[in-house]
Amino acid sequence: MKPTKLLPDTYQLYGKVDFAENKKLLIILNVLSIIIFIIAGLSMWYIGIYLRPDIFPTEIKSIIWSIPALLLVLIALPLMIITHELLHGVVFWMFTKERPVYGVKSWCAFAGAPDWYLNRNQHLIAALAPLVVISLVGILLLPITPNILIPALFVFVVTNASGAIGDMYVSALLLQLHNTVLVKDTGVEMSIFEQHNVS
Repeated sequence: MKPTKLLPDTYQLYGKVDFAENKKLLIILNVLSIIIFIIAGLSMWYIGIYLRPDIFPTEIKSIIWSIPALLLVLIALPLMIITHELLHGVVFWMFTKERPVYGVKSWCAFAGAPDWYLNRNQHLIAALAPLVVISLVGILLLPITPNILIPALFVFVVTNASGAIGDMYVSALLLQLHNTVLVKDTGVEMSIFEQHNVS
């Protein structure tokens, strides 16, 4: 089904996901994000050893603690958040041909398509795009990135993976549902609608 602004009569609300309102879920996801951070960090470290044996694992330690590298890391963090949300928005725009909304709520940045209903697979692409694209591009850039930028690239990729825990949770939830479900994502709240006659 193509994205639509009108919910078909055969659909009814299945459930909602609102991280800001569900404090218990938010705590669980924050704990899981720490685990993802460790896994992503170790993965990038060993990928670095394979792709950049010239600086991993010895030279990187001295580079990390240089003032320029630390400043670049601080710049990388807000850039990662902006890039992450822009990628969500680009996918929303690709499907809807309408400008997505961006904002910040409860210290969390978001992108959404509040007037649109996307099918499950379309929303999966929108949800996972930042994780997949930034991870792949980061790994591809690693062999050609100047030494001084390696820590910033490392932090960019790893914190993005950790910050995508909400996207991973939503994707895991949607994968358990029929591919005909429709999703309305305001950026703050996600509503899932199920077709009445789906067996």
